[in-house]
Amino acid sequence: MSRNDLLPEKIGKFPVDVREATDLQRLRVHDPAAAALAQVTGSPAEQEPVWPNEREMPGGKTLDDPKSETQKTFQQSKKTQPATHRALSSIQKKKPVKYSPPAGAPPLNRMQVMADITANVSPDAGYATLSNFLADTQHSLVIGMYDFTSGPLLKDFLADLSGNKKLQMVLDNPPPNPTHDQTDWQTVQELQSGLGQRASIARALVRTDAFAAVWMFPSAYHIKVIVQDGDTFWLSSGNLNNSNQPDLSRPPQTEDRDWHVIIANKDLAQTFTFYLNYDYTSAAANQSPNPDEIEKAIEDARAKKQAQANPTPKPNCS
Repeated sequence: MSRNDLLPEKIGKFPVDVREATDLQRLRVHDPAAAALAQVTGSPAEQEPVWPNEREMPGGKTLDDPKSETQKTFQQSKKTQPATHRALSSIQKKKPVKYSPPAGAPPLNRMQVMADITANVSPDAGYATLSNFLADTQHSLVIGMYDFTSGPLLKDFLADLSGNKKLQMVLDNPPPNPTHDQTDWQTVQELQSGLGQRASIARALVRTDAFAAVWMFPSAYHIKVIVQDGDTFWLSSGNLNNSNQPDLSRPPQTEDRDWHVIIANKDLAQTFTFYLNYDYTSAAANQSPNPDEIEKAIEDARAKKQAQANPTPKPNCS
């Protein structure tokens, strides 16, 4: 690039600044519908600001101008990408519902209890301890979880919930964890296929989740708790992901330092169960239709966004 191609430092009295295009901005140039869907289903950290008077190049029209190429392409995509627009519509038209404590809920007061507690941390002992905990299940697991993308843990669930054992779970649907073996949607499919009617799974009522017909939680259902057999529970700072519960026989390149406790106390376990049951009942009554089609559109949009990302800079070790 010659110096003649550089932008001036100022235009009149206004300084000129250059921002590198983001992955979403690059995607928006040729697929604005996928970019919009990736934006509304992303995590809060991935949300991009709206820049007033932002213009497309080389025409110079504002992005929201009906005559802009961006808007023309978006309108044309309603015919070629109907699932993408259905997913967008399901999120944009979603109405909020107010969270109210369930009737008859046990008090959430501080209490003194006697309990057996197993405390551990990841990556050192998280997966091994959780895997042993799951293997001890006799009757049921009742779960509230933000993210579940670990392949080894999915295999544990399918193996340990044999016979007549039941699973109830409320699961969020965040963007895939970088260490994922499968998406949350695929996790649900595998569990439902393997457990059949013994699996009762509902997607959390989160505003950005296309599986939820209404929203109760603005940005995330960020709980990580598993109640086993109604009398013991696992509580954690980490999700059921490889980065949070790494199997040390195949450690990921990136791991979190997470804490976990297993507490054997029936009163506390029943308190968690009461609220998890309420979350499940609320979510199960408000699930969106056509989830498979919608999820495929979301995964496609996220993959397109990822393809537009800048490569991670490599350190210069010379």
